[in-house]
Amino acid sequence: MEDLDYWKHVLSERTEDYEFEVERGEDDTLIKLCRDAVEEAKTKIEELENV
Repeated sequence: MEDLDYWKHVLSERTEDYEFEVERGEDDTLIKLCRDAVEEAKTKIEELENV
């Protein structure tokens, strides 16, 4: 469960980063990187929950 807690924390942090960058609207590359990080965390959580 430690991994699941870790990825939930990562998802929370990356979601905040993504929302901040979208609001700033200055760097499309950074927005994409943040969105990719959110998706990675969601995928990891889903994998861990389905084990």
